[in-house]
Amino acid sequence: MKVAITQETSLPQEKSAIINRLSDAFEEFFNKKSYGLGVEEIYIGVITVKPEFDFFFKTRKPKYDRKANSLSFDVKMDFNTVDSANVNEIPSLVVSQIIEALTAISKIPDFEKDHFEKDLNSFINDSPGLQAISLN
Repeated sequence: MKVAITQETSLPQEKSAIINRLSDAFEEFFNKKSYGLGVEEIYIGVITVKPEFDFFFKTRKPKYDRKANSLSFDVKMDFNTVDSANVNEIPSLVVSQIIEALTAISKIPDFEKDHFEKDLNSFINDSPGLQAISLN
């Protein structure tokens, strides 16, 4: 499964880079996993913009493309929370928002959403690579 994060952000480069590293870690962690033939690619837009720009960046509804077997959705992070977080907290904040957004996604044919959520939780709680995201 391919899982990738895109960003629309006002965060300082150091903190934005942590989210980029999280996307790289997702790619490695989920690369050999499968959650059914219904979804083979997931694209997550992470929106973290200053409050004065919030109006211009609305979260898009989740979109499932049957032909491409892909799912895309956005999560909107509170800018001040992420900006004030230390770099070690950012991956957990992002993954928590992703899990929360997944609960709102209705059933998709031949996609084991619960298993994917479980692996996301495992990634954030047990993944040795997670420590490297913040420290590199």
